[in-house]
Amino acid sequence: MSEEDLQNPSPAAVQECGDAGFSAILQASPIPMFAIDKNHRVIIWNRALEQSSGIAAGEVMGTSQHWRAFYDSERPCLCDLIVDGRYDRISELYAGKYRQSPLDTGIYEATDNFPRMGSTGKWLHFIAAPITDARGGVIGAVETLEDITRLVGAQAELKESEERYSALFSNNYSVSLLIDPDSGLIIDANDAAVQYYGYPREQLLSLGIYDLNRLPRERVIRNLMRAKTQNARHFESVHYRADGEKRYVEIYSGPIRVQGKPLFYSIIHDITESRKAAQALKESEERYRTLIDQLPDYVIVHRDAILLYVNPAGAKSLSYDMGKLVGKNFFSLIATESHEITRQNVMKRMRGEAVLPYEITILARDGNRRTVLVHGALIHYEGGPASINVLTDITSLKEAQESIRRANESLEKRVLERTEDLRKANEQLTAEIIARNLAEKEISQSLEEKVLLLREIHHRVKNNLQIVASLLKLQSRFITDPGTLELIRETQSRVRAMSLVHERIYRSRDIAEINIRDYLTFLAKQVSQFYNVQQHQVGITVTMEDVMADIDTVTPLGLIMNELVSNSLKHGFPGGRKGVISIACTPQGNNRLRFVYHDSGVGMPAGFDWKNAESLGLRLVNSLVDQLEGTIDLEPGDGTTFVIDIRTTHGRQAGEEPLSGRGSGDTGRPD
Repeated sequence: MSEEDLQNPSPAAVQECGDAGFSAILQASPIPMFAIDKNHRVIIWNRALEQSSGIAAGEVMGTSQHWRAFYDSERPCLCDLIVDGRYDRISELYAGKYRQSPLDTGIYEATDNFPRMGSTGKWLHFIAAPITDARGGVIGAVETLEDITRLVGAQAELKESEERYSALFSNNYSVSLLIDPDSGLIIDANDAAVQYYGYPREQLLSLGIYDLNRLPRERVIRNLMRAKTQNARHFESVHYRADGEKRYVEIYSGPIRVQGKPLFYSIIHDITESRKAAQALKESEERYRTLIDQLPDYVIVHRDAILLYVNPAGAKSLSYDMGKLVGKNFFSLIATESHEITRQNVMKRMRGEAVLPYEITILARDGNRRTVLVHGALIHYEGGPASINVLTDITSLKEAQESIRRANESLEKRVLERTEDLRKANEQLTAEIIARNLAEKEISQSLEEKVLLLREIHHRVKNNLQIVASLLKLQSRFITDPGTLELIRETQSRVRAMSLVHERIYRSRDIAEINIRDYLTFLAKQVSQFYNVQQHQVGITVTMEDVMADIDTVTPLGLIMNELVSNSLKHGFPGGRKGVISIACTPQGNNRLRFVYHDSGVGMPAGFDWKNAESLGLRLVNSLVDQLEGTIDLEPGDGTTFVIDIRTTHGRQAGEEPLSGRGSGDTGRPD
């Protein structure tokens, strides 16, 4: 950045610089300047501004107290308004004193007088610019200041008329008084003085300076007479306001001629708060000194290897009196092997370079050696740069580390021995696992053989039942009695229902369980085909989730549904009547299922006692429901609706693998 960029930094120039580079440039700049972040905390307060304002950077860094350098009470500075985007308040707080800078958008400059700065106040021309991030968002602001006091003074000297002088006096923001050195009376007071002291103007002009400082009148006049021969005076005093409040003031007073009469022109600055701050600083230093004195770590301050301070803990560790250590060479307390690392790090620190903590060995007067970890920093001490070092005694830690090292060596030896034992045990375990795997393989092969045998059994049972059904069908051809023929056909249907159970089992992937929904769907289709009923005449639907059950549940359930569907097809839809049959199932928990069987046919005859009917089919239904530890109820309404609640059982426990065997799976084709 050029010198012009430093004095009038644009957002682009600010953004171009990295944080560290920008900070270094601002610190090195001879132009007073400071910067704040988006939270109005000071992040830069360069050395030029320290000298100009008299406020050290340490007093304001990280705070929002930057206004103290310029104003008696807290109020936003120009950079605060830019950070907040309150451009409307700039015209309010700097009316007639500001303009938008032609340098770039968002930059404003103003000229104002700051009585608190310097010995007689300062006129400053200041420029505030935003600091933006890569996206153009405002993350802070920087403000540069140019002291134009001499320029203003030169302009003031040109104003010879009383009117111009009066305007300058009246409009001065500093408390200003004109005092008659012969009488000590206040000849004139500006508005700031009237406001500060709290007297009405007429009353204030009737007082003498002795009324404000409450010193004897004769003594005040005597001092004024002696001061007539001096060019200017700077002193501190105590003034009292109209309400009796005591205030500490700093007075800059010098001779001036008004209409040929010699007067004293006094500018009064209130330093009460700075007095309080100085007292607070003194108390803070005392607290920190007490804290350092009580630290268990060793605190040493030295310059050019000469000790300037050692805290009590350090003196005790070195077996010295504190007073005898001051002035002693620092290296005389350090073991020879630690001299070089200490010398190198001290030189780095004095050059302002960062130094990481390092270990050294120190020697006490009694010859005792202590290992310490050194943390250091460069400070200003008793008028010059010095190195402060905090030495943390880690001797016990080092001894503990050595004990741990020896223990680790012993542990590693034991681990090696144990590892060898584990290796041998692992070899033995591996052999056992191989034998177990062989045994499990044999068991698995045996299980597959048994599953294949079970499938073959179910296959043969299904074939035998189909043979029985076929024999019944052949026999029915020679029966002429309609009643007997109907009984044969019903028996044939029931045998087919049981045969279908065994067929579904040996075709299922899991021979222990059957999918009830698939079974009932296939059963309903078989019964409909058996009675030669077309789907468009009487449609049959099964609505339920996938529910698995074993043969002990599915066989009686299949016979129940076979009887209900058969009855509906035979009696529910006479004369070719069309309708629907629906079977719905919902799990009820605790291994129970609730079936709702409904047909839209003509329904049960009035007064028909279906539970005590002579029909074998209905008696068989009631018996099979009891076998399944269930209940069956006939619901009123159109058609026929039975509600059946049964218990289900499963062919395997939860978590067991399905008994599938080789060649399992439903092919979808009859055997």
